[in-house]
Amino acid sequence: MKKTLKKMVCASMAAVLALGLTVSPAMADEAHAATKKPYMKTLKLKWDLKKNKTVKITEPWAGIGKKPATMTIKNMKISKAKKAGYKKLTFTVVCKRTWTPTKSEVHKLVNKANGNFGSGMYVATLDYKTGLDCEDVTMKLGEWKWSNYKTVTDSHGCWFRVPRTAKVKVTVTYPEDYKDLCVGVGGLNQIKETKADKKLGKKGYPFGKSSLYKKGKTNSHWMRIK
Repeated sequence: MKKTLKKMVCASMAAVLALGLTVSPAMADEAHAATKKPYMKTLKLKWDLKKNKTVKITEPWAGIGKKPATMTIKNMKISKAKKAGYKKLTFTVVCKRTWTPTKSEVHKLVNKANGNFGSGMYVATLDYKTGLDCEDVTMKLGEWKWSNYKTVTDSHGCWFRVPRTAKVKVTVTYPEDYKDLCVGVGGLNQIKETKADKKLGKKGYPFGKSSLYKKGKTNSHWMRIK
């Protein structure tokens, strides 16, 4: 009984796991900027992200592998920022998990999680020429708002409660003459972060070195903001 209760407590924590990894801008690598071909163009990425278009991604879950989800950018707007010489990009990201765990999956998930159920979606801003952060760009995310919860219980008493819908508002501020801003959305490809994931965007750690790309080259969608 005590063992089952422990599993139930861990499972309940899944509802509050972050649905996103935020890549926030800092500094670009000038060495990459000097290359002939823009770094992000050399990667096998999907440049199909558009406002109001729903794109498909997957998330990794402990014990049951990758599961499908969708992400949509809505209410996209570009306006003048309060800071002179800057623009402000605002939009809302709507995420939906398009699967419901079976009782068998719940049992595997709870028993394999060890406190980390996995999953994860992200919003990123990177420089088109370098694949790194840009010094004069800032991205702020509001609070993730979860809804449409689904609870599934298996025959052993293990249970899992997962939010199937989430929304977050994003604000990006950038110089009005900056033409290399990229916005991307995607799903994590593995539960454990790599060294490159933790330093993503910093000098020497462009997007292509992270598990966000190496472990799932088509699990993200991008657009350029000019």
